[in-house]
Order: sequence, then structure tokens, then C-alpha cells
Amino acid sequence: MQLSCESTYRNLSTFESVDQLNESARSHARQLTGTEAAVFDVLSRHSCKYPGVSFLTKTNIGKLIGKCRRTIIRVCQRLEELGMIRQYELRRQSDGQQTSNAIVILPVKSADVGENVAPVTQDVTPLSPSSNHNSKALLHNTSTSPYVRFKQLIADKKVRNKIYGIWLAHTSYLKGAYSDSVLLNVGITAAMTAFKSTGVRNIVGYYNGVLDKMLDKLYFSEVVTGDFAD
Repeated sequence: MQLSCESTYRNLSTFESVDQLNESARSHARQLTGTEAAVFDVLSRHSCKYPGVSFLTKTNIGKLIGKCRRTIIRVCQRLEELGMIRQYELRRQSDGQQTSNAIVILPVKSADVGENVAPVTQDVTPLSPSSNHNSKALLHNTSTSPYVRFKQLIADKKVRNKIYGIWLAHTSYLKGAYSDSVLLNVGITAAMTAFKSTGVRNIVGYYNGVLDKMLDKLYFSEVVTGDFAD
């Protein structure tokens, strides 16, 4: 737990300018809808004095968007899982008691950086043989639900659920622009790419970054159509 003071705020600041903050905030916001988007918008608008650092309490955030404190806590946890923010406990200099957390918006390119995260172990690698030897079948299997497709790829349930949640969050703003099968194939391809990479400490955060880049390419029509065709 860190002291609530100016030097701490400056150390926690993740951007050199408000312009940099706004650029990353816009990129993050494209992936959010509903309450998550509203919370993130409030955080970004109240993070300018020390670019990226907000000191709003969960209660005050809730008042600004008309939601209860419990909902804000849940949403902030979700944003942290997605690699968009990081929350820090602070204590007052005067008496050492805990005060409101600092909520720090992370730069887009830093979203896959984890702290004290254990290396990827064998039980979170893609399943075999379907993922390793029959990738085409996995990509073009339309007879099962999206979650089952991820289940066929990822053995570890906890990691799978986090990655599946990231895919849902990333693709929600593209619904209607692309078919469900195209968006799902991008998500599966990103997962395959992430798990094939070596030396990854935070596989969930790394997947978040890989998927973001692939969807950007899809969004700007830079991906060869056949790669993610139905």
C-alpha cells in the first residue's frame, strides 16, 4: 500500500500528456459497451491532473452514472481483468489509514504486461489433437457454440473463461458489422497465436493484445479476407 501524496501520483501516472491518455482511452473504449463504457468514460475524464490516474471513489463513480457502489466495484474488476486499468490501495500520510484507491488507466501497448504473474504452465496450453493438428476444423466448425469452440482449444477452465470474456468484450462493438462466425474465427485465431508464443508470463493479457491487433486489422480491412472467412 502506497502513500496518498503527490510523488506517488506522479509515479503512478502512465502517460506523459493528456493527449496520450485520450488516445489510449479511445482505443480501450471501442471494446466496451453499457455500464463498462460509462465507468471507463468517467475514469478517463477524471484522470487529467496526473495523466492516467483517477482518485474517484466507487461511490462517487456510481453517483455520476446512476449505478450502485457494488456494480462499480464489479465493473472495475472487469476492466482490470481486461488489462485496461490497475487499482492501487493508498493510505493517508496523516494517520496511515486507507483512503480511496488510485485507479490507473493503462496504455494500450502496456495492457499485456503483468506483475508477479506465474509463467504459463502445461495445463493452460491448447488441447491436443484438435488445436495442434486440426486447426482448420476448429476454425470452421459451425456446429457448436462459441464457448464450446474455446473449450475445445483451452484446457484450463479459469484461463478459458477469462479469454472468452475478453473476446466477448472486444467483439461487442462489432456486432452487425461482421458475421458472428468471422468474429469467432478471429478470436480463435488470436488464441492459437497467443498460445504458440513462447516466454509469455501473462497469457490472458497477451491474448488481449493479440486479439486487439487482429480486430484492428479486420476493422481497417487490412486482413486478407480468406484468413477469417466463414
